[in-house]
Amino acid sequence: MALAFFDKFPVNEGHVLIIPKRHVASFFDLTEEGVLGTWRLVQEVKDLLDSRFVG
Repeated sequence: MALAFFDKFPVNEGHVLIIPKRHVASFFDLTEEGVLGTWRLVQEVKDLLDSRFVG
């Protein structure tokens, strides 16, 4: 439902861009399935960042 990319030249370490695969004007225009799928990816990225940067 979404893709995540580490920033090549981040201002802050660990900066990640998460974008839905479906083109919409706003996150709030996603379907419920799109919101939930994107949020699941946000959680996965958070877990990865926590393990990499928090300890």
